[in-house]
Amino acid sequence: MGIKSWVTSGCLEVGEIKGFKRAVKLPVEQEIKDKRNEADEKINEIENEIKDKRNEADEKINEMENEILKKEVENDLRESNINKQIKRIKTKEKIKNEYEQKYNNALKTEPKTKSKLMIPQIQSLILDEKISGKQENIIKTIRTQHPDTPESDIMAALLTLENSQHIKFIGEEYQIP
Repeated sequence: MGIKSWVTSGCLEVGEIKGFKRAVKLPVEQEIKDKRNEADEKINEIENEIKDKRNEADEKINEMENEILKKEVENDLRESNINKQIKRIKTKEKIKNEYEQKYNNALKTEPKTKSKLMIPQIQSLILDEKISGKQENIIKTIRTQHPDTPESDIMAALLTLENSQHIKFIGEEYQIP
């Protein structure tokens, strides 16, 4: 029998000798395995680097999203504060306009009607004209001369005069001493 030799999958097989097969491992097979292991290690390293870079990118994206959300919240707060200030300003302007309108209307109506008497003027009127009698009669007398004078002002004037002892309240009538 002759010796046949061939290389299969990194092994050099020696032909059959007396019916037994013998395989001889060559250093080539070990080199191939080493290179495969090195390639697998490099692939694993590259995959790990890719995973790390993806994680870093995800972290950066999350940070950016958080910053964007913070800025949106800050802008919303600023906007709501600005809206509140605008509402306050509009309210103040509205109140100011209403006040000015009432003031202007009051100025327009004052010359047309008699002005109402103030409490000191009512007091001097009562004392000068020596108005006395029941409370209702005093109010009617003053209102005939000055119809816009409120009853509360007349009552306040009578009370002030009574406290200062310019007039006396005896029974149900006011009398000037």
